[in-house]
Amino acid sequence: MSFAWLLFFPNTYYTITDFIHLSRNIYYIQENPYSGFIYTLDYTIYLALFHILIGVLISVMLGTYSLYMMHQIINQLVGKYKAYIILVVIFFLSSIGIYIGRFLRFNSWDIFLPHKIISGFFRSFTLFSLQFIILFTFIHIVVYFFIYSFIKTNEA
Repeated sequence: MSFAWLLFFPNTYYTITDFIHLSRNIYYIQENPYSGFIYTLDYTIYLALFHILIGVLISVMLGTYSLYMMHQIINQLVGKYKAYIILVVIFFLSSIGIYIGRFLRFNSWDIFLPHKIISGFFRSFTLFSLQFIILFTFIHIVVYFFIYSFIKTNEA
């Protein structure tokens, strides 16, 4: 069950990358550098913004809470310090999964094609890939410990 959880966990943080779909929307214009902004009055683009925002919030909150529960189990099995190391490894693996999903367009169920995923990953690996993976590992850390502090406060 833990492997299945790990396989699908990156999907929770992957939703953050869905904000790229908002780039085609124009929320305001500025006719010249000396004029103010004129905001778009098309509510549908704001609806798209809120739709993605709510999806990301729900996904990240629930995914992070599931990670918290896994962290507690790992902590009991291997101890506090090893559990934190495993947590960082999970963040790193999840970030690789997000990269593979967003840029190579593989899905979680493509795990049944490991040779295709691995070869695609290594063929596409660049400095950008490494930067993206490190950035998302950092995002995992920040978000996890931010939400972790709220969970711990509510448990006390």
